Parts: sequence; C-alpha cells; structure tokens
Amino acid sequence: MNPDTNNPYGSPVESVPDSLVRASQSREMTLRRVDILSCGKMLGILYVLLGVIFAAFMLLMMLAGIAIEGGGNAAAGAVGGVVMAIFIPVFYGAIGFFGGMLLAVMYNVCASMIGGVKVEFGE
Repeated sequence: MNPDTNNPYGSPVESVPDSLVRASQSREMTLRRVDILSCGKMLGILYVLLGVIFAAFMLLMMLAGIAIEGGGNAAAGAVGGVVMAIFIPVFYGAIGFFGGMLLAVMYNVCASMIGGVKVEFGE
C-alpha cells in the first residue's frame, strides 16, 4: 500500500478496482408507470422537429422542380409548397402528441400486468 498524496490524514489507502466500484454504484429500478401528458408533449415536440426537417427537404425539392420546369404554374406550386411546409410540422406534432399519449396508456396497462421495464442506473 502506497500513501495517497491527496489523502489529508496521511494514512495509506488501498485502490479499489474500477469493476468493483462500478458494480457497487449501479442501481436497478423498475419503470412501472409513465406520465401520459409528459409522453405526449415529448413525442409531440420530437415529431414537430422531424416535420420541420421533412418540410425543409420538401421545400428544396419544390424549388428544384420550379427551377427545372419553370412553367406558368410556378407561383401556385410555390404557394402550395409553403402552405405544406407550415402544415406538415403542425400535423406531425399533433400525431406525435396523441400517439405519445396512446403509447403511454398502452405502456401503463402492460406494465401493470407484467411489472414494467427494469432500468439500471449508475454514476
């Protein structure tokens, strides 16, 4: 045993292997219930973000189509594309919100029957 220079008491300390430290600091818990509204909000926001990404790609394709075609209906196509770019994230968000709430209810029912999901936490 070597004395540790950071030890204020001057007594020798043993080093513990990392594998033992990690094993003793982990804790297993069971997720028995999830909050329905919080799942709905989280999935709603995630789906809005996915909708924004999808709408950005859709707008790029629309602009490419207008540039290639360049016909008399370019303005109508642009207006339709912008309206859809606004509608898609809102629609995706609503679907995500209600879908998240439905999945949370389904999880809670299943967890009440079989006990939930075991999760291990550690530092």
